[in-house]
Amino acid sequence: MKVYKDNAEISIMDIKAVIYDVDGTLADSFPAIYQYWKDLCRENNRSFPFKDEFEARDTHSKMHNFTNFFEHIGFNWNLERALIQECYNRTVGHANIPLFAGIDSVINSVADKKILQGIATDGTYEKTHNWLNKFPEFKSKFNSIITLSEQTPAKPDPTMLKNVAKELKVSCKHCIYVGDTKRDMIAARKAGMLPVGVSYGKFENPELLKRHTAFIVQSPAELVDLVKSLLAD
Repeated sequence: MKVYKDNAEISIMDIKAVIYDVDGTLADSFPAIYQYWKDLCRENNRSFPFKDEFEARDTHSKMHNFTNFFEHIGFNWNLERALIQECYNRTVGHANIPLFAGIDSVINSVADKKILQGIATDGTYEKTHNWLNKFPEFKSKFNSIITLSEQTPAKPDPTMLKNVAKELKVSCKHCIYVGDTKRDMIAARKAGMLPVGVSYGKFENPELLKRHTAFIVQSPAELVDLVKSLLAD
């Protein structure tokens, strides 16, 4: 576990809630999403610009937001959002995406401490709930789930994180946000939450991630240890 305490802008004390991203944090979804990008381009007669998964991942990690990334692969996010999301729901939304091995131990550890848990994800409502419904006991541990919508813009806008905290009736300054991308960490900092980055998710270059986070963990096992240590303070 790597610690970047100089990047933290809030005190690590009195944690009342832990909020998570989904893709690359709870769900091992990069292979499915990479295939979705390819299918989206093929179905709409656009040239897929990447030679391999590593190149796609590296480009995705450097993009500041969804708009920039989809423009890079030949789509106008604002004008073609419905088309993009329909393909996403049809492909990623019904893919057999596993939990990261050991992530259930994180969720159970937090639940055992009677700490509230929530989800703030750039995935659509349909895709997110289709995936969570495959793990009903796991889903039951979350007290609030906020997804991408017309009213809830994508990260790094902090709105969805703030909305989860509002539903949990907890101040943002008492929340940890766990995610795998620079956008997640920027959103957490804008919301006033403690940003915790995971480097096992494959969506982000760890060198970019560490510039924006207070902690980086390299596995769900390290995340268990970190969360336990933070909740013990």
